[in-house]
Amino acid sequence: MAANWKRFRGQWNNYAKAAKINAEPADRQSAIFLACIGAEAYELFEKFEFAREDDRTDLAAIMAAFETHCIREVNVVSERWVFYQSKQDKTAELSQRPRDAPNIWVP
Repeated sequence: MAANWKRFRGQWNNYAKAAKINAEPADRQSAIFLACIGAEAYELFEKFEFAREDDRTDLAAIMAAFETHCIREVNVVSERWVFYQSKQDKTAELSQRPRDAPNIWVP
């Protein structure tokens, strides 16, 4: 989820710059953003709790909420346990491992 959010955030920043969305009023910026995020992310947005009701139309607050939800701290001990519990197929070469287990392989 973190990788998807980082990719979307970068794409959104490029789109906002190209379409000059930053020059629009704040409520219009957030409306355009919410129209672009897709159905699943919009459902997630509907469940977010904001400190103030005005934050629901503030793009910076919305993006901060997605940032908090999508990017969490990594539990190194847990990630190592998952990595060490993974088994490599006897016929697979080491070069195939990153492709087969992208979430646990750290080059």
